[in-house]
Amino acid sequence: MAPAPKKDNTKLWLGIGGGCLLAVILGCVGGWYYCKMKAEEVTSGLGSEFGAEVTRISLSLALGSIKMSCASDPSGAGTSNWFVPAIAPQYQSQACQVTDATLEAFGRGCNTGQTPCSSASALAGTPDASRAAAAGVEVSQCYVYQSGSAKIVGCGLDTGYKIIHLENLGAVQ
Repeated sequence: MAPAPKKDNTKLWLGIGGGCLLAVILGCVGGWYYCKMKAEEVTSGLGSEFGAEVTRISLSLALGSIKMSCASDPSGAGTSNWFVPAIAPQYQSQACQVTDATLEAFGRGCNTGQTPCSSASALAGTPDASRAAAAGVEVSQCYVYQSGSAKIVGCGLDTGYKIIHLENLGAVQ
């Protein structure tokens, strides 16, 4: 008896390989879409605390820069680039009230257990929400930081991080 001729399985393996490649591509596209949707959800109302904590870094940098500027010019004139132009003159003198305690308080959240600290939340739906309209910015881009009776409202804009309100900076807790 002659041995049976061998079957060529090349087409079978090409089909399996093509199917696996298609599954990987669909998995990558689906994963990207899922991550994109979750990222958008985080930056919307559900993730407002996350957005506030992310912009806390920008707020800390702004306050540090303001403090250094005020050390060389106590009038606060050099701090105007950290404010929305329409309201910069209004906060020029208050800007130089930034102290080391202010930097510490607004640089860390109260969930660390350290003091001074500040809470952070989205500006939308708060009594200060009208400040965004008065400054000409979209309320959804802004966050409120509060420590004791000290308060800062800052916004992450296309032009960079800008402060639209300062209040009682020396009263951090």
